[in-house]
Amino acid sequence: MSELIKKEIPVDGFETIMCKFDVAGVIEYANDYFMTLSEYSLYELMGKKINFLYNENMPRVITEYAWNKILNKEKTNIILKCQTKSKKFYWLEVKLDLLINPETRKVENVFFYGKAANRNAILELDIFYTKLYEMEQEKGLLFSKQYLENYLEEQHLNYNDFMNKYLRG
Repeated sequence: MSELIKKEIPVDGFETIMCKFDVAGVIEYANDYFMTLSEYSLYELMGKKINFLYNENMPRVITEYAWNKILNKEKTNIILKCQTKSKKFYWLEVKLDLLINPETRKVENVFFYGKAANRNAILELDIFYTKLYEMEQEKGLLFSKQYLENYLEEQHLNYNDFMNKYLRG
């Protein structure tokens, strides 16, 4: 059995994962299915930064692109490889929605809506994410970022278009 299959856990295609975090990425809420999938209790999740749930091989360059969108007050999407408490992993298609204070125009909260990622997207992105992650490990984040930007330029895509081509809809 391949490593990909052996450690991957299925995500129920009929369930929605919901999480709320502040502008610093600190988790304030998670729904029951998110807790079940991640194998963490609400007590264990509350107060921790959302990025502790990312798989150890998730390339930082991808999550930084999404985070920069948030900081620029833009909704965005991301396909994440997440990690459970027992070090298994699962793939999510995530829509990030924002609560912006109408008076200050600052982002107050981010709402994370996840669902099962498309299997074809997983197969393609696993290879691409691995390449980016290995670049980050060997050459650093800036090298990985430059590669991603060149790739997107070659494909005539921006970050959002790149992610959207893998979303179910």
